[in-house]
Amino acid sequence: MDKIDTVIFDLDQTLFDKNLSLLGFANYQYEQFGLNRFIPVKREFIEKFTELNNVVMPKEEVYAKLIGMFHIDKSLYAELLNDLNTNFHLHSVGFPGLHEMLGTLKQQGYKLGLITNGRDFYQRNKISALGISDYFSVIVTSGAIHIKKPDHAIFQIALNDLDSSYERTVFIGDSIMADIIPAKELGMFAILKSKDESHTEPDAICDNLMDLPNVINRICGLRNRKETFKEREANVMTNQADRLWERIVDRSSDLDANGKESLHLQPGARDEDFQLIEHTLGITLPESFKSFYRIHNGQDGGVGIRSFVRNLTLSPISEIIDNWNFLQEEFDPDDLEMSIDSEIKPFLWNAKWIPIAGNGGGDYLCMDTDPAEAGVVGQVLYFWHDWGNRSVEGKSLFEFIESCLQEER
Repeated sequence: MDKIDTVIFDLDQTLFDKNLSLLGFANYQYEQFGLNRFIPVKREFIEKFTELNNVVMPKEEVYAKLIGMFHIDKSLYAELLNDLNTNFHLHSVGFPGLHEMLGTLKQQGYKLGLITNGRDFYQRNKISALGISDYFSVIVTSGAIHIKKPDHAIFQIALNDLDSSYERTVFIGDSIMADIIPAKELGMFAILKSKDESHTEPDAICDNLMDLPNVINRICGLRNRKETFKEREANVMTNQADRLWERIVDRSSDLDANGKESLHLQPGARDEDFQLIEHTLGITLPESFKSFYRIHNGQDGGVGIRSFVRNLTLSPISEIIDNWNFLQEEFDPDDLEMSIDSEIKPFLWNAKWIPIAGNGGGDYLCMDTDPAEAGVVGQVLYFWHDWGNRSVEGKSLFEFIESCLQEER
């Protein structure tokens, strides 16, 4: 079993106290540019400046909104924006214990990396201002490579540069969606920097940087207690599947008086069911499929059934096999469709696709266990009967279900 030897950090609100830094800079700009001429109450400017800069939007848009909101002289727009780009890093504040924690990890022999979303010069200026550049062997910014978290690719780039691997790495960040979930999906250990201890996604939660070395060492101890990477991955998948099903039922209850009953959910699938489908289709099921179907083996079709995968109902394993056999007979394996998304092999039908949902009209939702080079195993695609339209709707089953839940908001 490989030893954990790599620790990768997020920057904003993990090492860099963004909120305190924004407060300091907003106060400086208010005084520096005499904004009291337009905004008599300084607190109003500081609060709005901080609020807008905590939303993902271009800095140009932030200042356009501030000028419009407070009727600031438009001639100051370029000066304010340039001042932010030039001087914001001078107001950088790190969380307490930053240098001590990084120094301890470095002394203990860990390879340290940093992954951050943001403009390259802007993020690197902040890192330099904090005086922490030399602790890191690798610093990757989304602005430099044009890939943002939570895209798995940015994590892989950092690991390649560190000459490390997922199972030897701990990732530390403050965002569940951008940091913790992708890190866990890739097989890293993940620590959430937060005061909120209610989250179940991370391996640990820690808000005090000085405590991090001990938390990381405890995680290494977990690793030594024979929990294999595959077992841990399965546990993570099970937790994610549980939470998704809870949200599906909650959403149905919000939209339908009959709640869970309207979903017509089947009892969970058994290991024998998974063995049958793998043997029949000649495939290895993605772990996300097993985790999801262990809780509910699809929906039992009938009058009044409520779909939750857009306009399709989730098929039980027996129905998946029936639909797969039908599609095998319906399509010639040599039928090609060159306009298909680049992540999918250019076939009208691929025997390695798992038709997990349908609408009775020839449309299916499939999990792809045989993607093109640009795709990923387990990606979800829409199969629009014989039209040739095949498009990737999610990189995984969980990602697709999450998007369906977001669409219903």
